[in-house]
Amino acid sequence: MIISLIVITLLGSLPGLSSVQVIDRDEARYAQASQQMYDSGDYVNIRFHDRDRHKKPAGIYWAQAAMLTLFSSPDDRQIWAHRLPSVIAGIIAVLGLYWTGLSLFDRRSAFIAALLLSTSLLFIYESHNAKTDAVLCAASVWVMAAMLRLRQDKYRRVHPRYALILWTALGVAVIVKGPILPAILAVSVITAILWERRLGLSLKWASRLITPLGLCIFGILTLPWFIMIGKETGGAFYGAAIGGDLAPKLAGGQESHFGYPGYYSALVFISFWPAALFFLAALSYGFRALRGQIDGAITAADARWLLCWIIPFWIILEAVPTKLPHYNLPLFPAAALLMAGAISAIESLGFFRKTRKIGAVLFFAITLVLIFVIAGADAFYGADAIWVYGLGIIMALSALLTTIFTIKGKMRPALIGLIVTSLGLSVPTYGLIMPNLTEIRLAPRIMEQLKVMNIALPREGGPVIRSPHFTEPSLIYYLGSNVLLGESADNLAAYPHMSGQVWIIDMKQKDSAKRLIWLKATAEYNQLCLKDYKEVTGLNYSKGDEVDLALLSVTACQ
Repeated sequence: MIISLIVITLLGSLPGLSSVQVIDRDEARYAQASQQMYDSGDYVNIRFHDRDRHKKPAGIYWAQAAMLTLFSSPDDRQIWAHRLPSVIAGIIAVLGLYWTGLSLFDRRSAFIAALLLSTSLLFIYESHNAKTDAVLCAASVWVMAAMLRLRQDKYRRVHPRYALILWTALGVAVIVKGPILPAILAVSVITAILWERRLGLSLKWASRLITPLGLCIFGILTLPWFIMIGKETGGAFYGAAIGGDLAPKLAGGQESHFGYPGYYSALVFISFWPAALFFLAALSYGFRALRGQIDGAITAADARWLLCWIIPFWIILEAVPTKLPHYNLPLFPAAALLMAGAISAIESLGFFRKTRKIGAVLFFAITLVLIFVIAGADAFYGADAIWVYGLGIIMALSALLTTIFTIKGKMRPALIGLIVTSLGLSVPTYGLIMPNLTEIRLAPRIMEQLKVMNIALPREGGPVIRSPHFTEPSLIYYLGSNVLLGESADNLAAYPHMSGQVWIIDMKQKDSAKRLIWLKATAEYNQLCLKDYKEVTGLNYSKGDEVDLALLSVTACQ
């Protein structure tokens, strides 16, 4: 079963790992910052382009730099190497969930729980992405699983390894993502203590968290870098990370990512697709198990812990104004465990007729939406391949059969259909469709066009690139740090010698005509000329704007 889980997880995460372009904006920032760390040899301070990146700790940058050391070279831009830590974290998360499930169910149900997580939409996406979220999900699985084991052992001799697992995973989470997982653990423990109202017993299992060796491991993983970055930046890292990144998210919709309460509850049927087919049944299963209403269900104490893992932090996320779809990913493993229990109850007792019908209808509707989105993206921005429409029809039929089997309570064929639908869409989407969405591959096409122009890239010793309109981080990743974006592009004092420089002007911008006149006059003043090259057109998906990027080289007049 372990090998099967690894294979299925890799089927979800490997397609497109090297061919899907770096994603703006966050992935491009993480990848470029880790590339600069690798190039500079400075593994303490984190920089993106010409600025300090004081947002998250250094753990993910270390992991990506390690992959670059093993698989890359200084002149390469191999995004798959940056993404490998997320792939590995995805496998660790799935195996950790299987291990957790074994403490609650039989092997089959534990396998189902891990399978549901490994094939979910958001999990597959984050396993492709060179960011922190897959690692945080993996750490959350092992921390909360160890806590579950510590609670289950309250009447037996406690195995110290559970506390060691907890503190090790918690240390990894902190050095990668900061205080997020400690916050999840804290609110879960506090909620469980208040809910159980047995202070003596609760303090007994909670006290098992504190072990000298565990604290030592946690300290070794976290304290050295936090001390060094404090000294390196004179405390500026903490001011920026807390005051400039965390606090604004709590106070308002940072970077236009505002969302109303209920955002995650509504979005879970998409982000946790297709497993969210059983999301409502899973919640019902958890609360019924609490009351002992299901024969053969998990114990009330275990159900309480899974609900404490999900509910309190979910409420906090709904209350915080800044919202992004991936913020609740660390809670998905607990939901997957409850789903596995619900599936077992449906098979043996026929439970959850209403909730599974609602879930089945939502699953089918969302599958159709995803098919239309994928086919539409290929038609408007890609190759418009006929086979994509055939794939959509097959996956729609697969989803329809899955829906029918679920409503009838036939879980084995329903699960098979669920996995087929998930992988049947994700594998070709990441492996074939997304790499061929030419219209949105702006930065890679600019890089290719520069090579056609016989102009070396800045990261290869080439000239300065000035891009006042197109300012996405992917441009820095593909071209190199010697690129001036936005207002800094117009600052001729930074690089006063214009000869050889390349300008990228968006002809769809209102000021493009005036800018070209100014640029031509400035070049003539320096006894230089502008040379036009083929324009790069397409969609800047980060802003939703159509662009028409003219590449202009400032050269000696002939």
